[in-house]
Amino acid sequence: DTLAYIRSYKAYTTNGKSKEFLYYAIIMAEKNNYGRAYYDISRILALRTDDPLVTKYNYSSKFGNYSFLKSYELGDDFAKDDVKDFYIN
Repeated sequence: DTLAYIRSYKAYTTNGKSKEFLYYAIIMAEKNNYGRAYYDISRILALRTDDPLVTKYNYSSKFGNYSFLKSYELGDDFAKDDVKDFYIN
């Protein structure tokens, strides 16, 4: 149920528990091929640009990048907007 998923995601993220929600996002994405869940996975796994892993080691989450592009492929509106911002503009 997509409405229950969206409500749960909002509840977890507003309480600062987005990392704990990652499991449910992966289940929803892979079992139901749900673009919004793939997008949420990419947001959960995204690192801030000032994170030491990014600045010192040039690290990025490959699964996060895959999830972002998969959500775009599935036609998620949030991913479409972000692709325009990141790659086109």
